[in-house]
Amino acid sequence: MKEFHLHKYPVTSVEGNEYAVSIYNDRHSKGFVKVSLYKKVRSFFRKEKFKCLTREGDFAPSYFEEKWDYDYIQMAINEVIIYENSRKEQINQENKQKAAIEKFEAWSGQKV
Repeated sequence: MKEFHLHKYPVTSVEGNEYAVSIYNDRHSKGFVKVSLYKKVRSFFRKEKFKCLTREGDFAPSYFEEKWDYDYIQMAINEVIIYENSRKEQINQENKQKAAIEKFEAWSGQKV
């Protein structure tokens, strides 16, 4: 199969966040593609660039093209959904930890 690299920006999620998605051949496995997710950021010198939010290159998530019926749009949407769900879970865990820390600091140390 011919090598390719697809890039789309912006890909807007249901939450309204904009991402860039890259889909490219898996160099090591025939019939698979890699999908990477990026967010537009400003660098130190106010120059716009894309920061990788997932993994890229050999470590990016793989999708078996035939299983996904070569639907690169659904692969991109799936990667956005996975990322946003993981961010929600991470925020939820951070909030629980913060509440537990505050509860511990307010605790008098008395036996229960």
